[in-house]
Amino acid sequence: MKPEKIVFYIGGYPGPYHYLSYDGDELVYTDSAGGIDSDSNVSITPSRTKWKNFKTKLDTIDIWGWDKRYVMKGVCDGTQWEFEVHWGSQKIRSYGDNDYPESFEMLLQAIRNLSSINDIS
Repeated sequence: MKPEKIVFYIGGYPGPYHYLSYDGDELVYTDSAGGIDSDSNVSITPSRTKWKNFKTKLDTIDIWGWDKRYVMKGVCDGTQWEFEVHWGSQKIRSYGDNDYPESFEMLLQAIRNLSSINDIS
């Protein structure tokens, strides 16, 4: 079983940033070092096992219970992130600005494992 939708973004001005999206058909990873014409796109086809492991990790870290937003007040620059997933009846959209849930690093690792892209941080 695969999700219906995934949106993941992490980065800050002027870069780099990482963007992963899945629309039910294609998983696409985009990264940018910042600047004009620096984006690169990669289409990814995870195995059935990778999808299963990803879902298990989302359940293990209880992503479904994450707060809607994590914001460090008083900081204007830094790192912003967003994660949205629709998987059957389970849906979550969470985002942050220089603040993260405790299990955020585990989400990053799950995304690296799903995509086989180790540069996502």
